[in-house]
Amino acid sequence: WSALCVSGVLSFDETAYAVKRRGEIMQAVCEQIAAESQGNAPGMAACIGLSPEAVIEAVKGIDGVFAANLNSVRQTVLSGTKDGLEKAGEALKNAGVKRFIPLKVAGPFHSPLMQRAADQFEKVLDELHFNNPKFPIFSNVSGKQVQSAEEAKVNCIKHLTHPVLWTSEESEIAKFCAANASDEFKLLEVGPGKVLNGLWRDSGNMEKIPSFEWENFIELENN
Repeated sequence: WSALCVSGVLSFDETAYAVKRRGEIMQAVCEQIAAESQGNAPGMAACIGLSPEAVIEAVKGIDGVFAANLNSVRQTVLSGTKDGLEKAGEALKNAGVKRFIPLKVAGPFHSPLMQRAADQFEKVLDELHFNNPKFPIFSNVSGKQVQSAEEAKVNCIKHLTHPVLWTSEESEIAKFCAANASDEFKLLEVGPGKVLNGLWRDSGNMEKIPSFEWENFIELENN
């Protein structure tokens, strides 16, 4: 959402409104799902040590389980029903997963189980004014560069029910930088965390500079 705002796809006020309403809708839907599940609330689990392809193959045919985050060559997150995730855990152990970690989250995010949230959020986005990006931004829904205002809007809706394709997005960013930069590129993780730094480690070159260390940005530009 920060990228959508900074690139001019949405104004600051509309971005803040969309993020607020998105959170409210997701919380309400997760509470509805939990109430309907009668103690078997769906959730998410991280799979460590297998490729996304291996994880998807291992859980193929298990009802109610979906790939939610393709984070790196060794980390994939699943969303699903409680029963489905339990079966997935057993299947993945047989496939050689190193760790299968149930996550403490409120719902089965980035999966078709959140469709009612997507339907409600689409009505919110219909009220907003989307513009074409002023500079290149990439979507982890499509894994590709966002080309238009309409594509940006569609991705915002799909983000609730479709997997996060970080591995594909990472590859597209690397290709874009290689084609448009004369020197070896460095991807800067702007923010206090280092999640992307860890995900990028397996397949790219990343330098993390926290956003509150302004002197590092100045030094980088001067060099």
